[in-house]
Amino acid sequence: MGLLSGGLVTDIEMPGTANGYVLARRARATKPGLAVIVVSGRVCPEANDLPIHGIFLAKPVESILLVRELRKAIDAMRHRH
Repeated sequence: MGLLSGGLVTDIEMPGTANGYVLARRARATKPGLAVIVVSGRVCPEANDLPIHGIFLAKPVESILLVRELRKAIDAMRHRH
């Protein structure tokens, strides 16, 4: 997981009791204009799992696709806020 210049990329499954859904919601609550991408190779999100305008990518995901989607998401969130 990581926060990158206006964007957050996290896996759904995380160590301990935390998960990527909770992290994404908390991060977006703290910073409403934050672009959020959630990834997983085993879990597929339900309709309300992601924050509004959050993006899900199934792993494995190529780094070039991840970067492209993150840039698009950051640009889209900047236009919304």
